[in-house]
Order: sequence, then C-alpha cells, then structure tokens
Amino acid sequence: MKRYLLAATTVVAWLFLLTLGAPNASANILTFQLTSDHCDSPVNPGGCIAVDGASAGTIKLEDTGAATVTVTVTLNAGIQFVHTGFDTDFGFNLAGNPNIAYSGVTAGFAPTGGSPQSAGSLHMDGTGFFEYGVTCTACGSGGSNPQSGPLSFTISDGATFSTASFEKNPVQLQYFAADVLGNGNTGAVDASFVSVPDGGMTLMLLGGALAGLETLRRRLRT
Repeated sequence: MKRYLLAATTVVAWLFLLTLGAPNASANILTFQLTSDHCDSPVNPGGCIAVDGASAGTIKLEDTGAATVTVTVTLNAGIQFVHTGFDTDFGFNLAGNPNIAYSGVTAGFAPTGGSPQSAGSLHMDGTGFFEYGVTCTACGSGGSNPQSGPLSFTISDGATFSTASFEKNPVQLQYFAADVLGNGNTGAVDASFVSVPDGGMTLMLLGGALAGLETLRRRLRT
C-alpha cells in the first residue's frame, strides 16, 4: 500500500507543477464556444458545423479597465461571417440595458444602428432576440462575400461595465449568436455556456487528486 501512496503523491506533485505553468484562471477573462447549430439544410445535412459536438468558434471577453470589455470572436477553419438578413450578425445581451460606446471595431464590421448603442430587439432566426449587435458591413447579401474575421471590438458604459454584465437572452437562453457560413449552409450558431479556462481545469484536476490522496492516506492508517 505504501507504494500506491508514493505513486499517488508523485501524481499530485506533477499536477501541482502543471498549475504553476498553466495560465491563471481569471474571472476577468471568460470564453464561450459556438457549439449550437441552427443551420440545418435538407440539401447539406449537418448544418454549419459539419461534426456533431464541434465548435464553430470561440468568443473571448476580457476586462480591459475603466469599465471596458474587449470582445474577440474567432471562427474556426471553414466558418465565416455572413449577412443573411437577420437584424444583426453578432448578437449579445447586457444586464441593466445600458447605453454602450464602441471602439476598435474590426474593419468590415460596425455596431448595428451605430455607436453609442442602446438596448433593442434584434432577431436572429433560431436563437431568439438580442439587445445589442454588430453587423458585417463588408459581407454581401445572403452568403456572398463572407468574412473570416476574427471580429474584435471594445465596449463600455462608462460606469460599472465588466464581463459579468453579459447575460443570456430570455426564452432561447443564449449568450451570443453569430450569422455564419459553413459546410455549404448559412444560419445562426450560438453559445449558451461559459467554457472552463485551461488553468481552471488544471486546478480542478489537482483538487480531485488531493481528495483521492487524502482518502488513500486514511485507509492506510486504519
């Protein structure tokens, strides 16, 4: 049994070293995956995301100080932004419905309706309504002239704005949605859950290993 305890201790030490080199899991940076697909087509089954359970891209929110948040939307290979006729091409929601100002918007995109932007009701088929949005101005109509991105912009309400200000829409319960082209289809993909940062996952593994080690230690003492 002592051999098992030594081996378990070695594993815990290894995981601890991993946490030292892993990125810090920060509440000031949140990531989301666009894994929900609303692009199903009888012509090209499988929607915009060809592989079930895969992601169309990543959304990163980062607090950048002075009540500002930088949003970065990075689409995966084979997925592009389009403008198929939704009220907006990238939609999101904010608690308290503040008026927000945009800066640093990627060329080829613009705040829907201009900046500053107030809360509205922007419909995206299959994903519900969003209060705020960005339009792909470089995209043509339908699926023409798609843009690969990434899309990045910084927003602020000049007061208490942070990553915690983002919320799900009512009914569909989506944080974000994007109008995209992929797998020969166009339509909306959305994000419903916050992803676990790499550093946070490593800490979770370390916690589980420590709990297992304590259980083994107690058994050895009995």
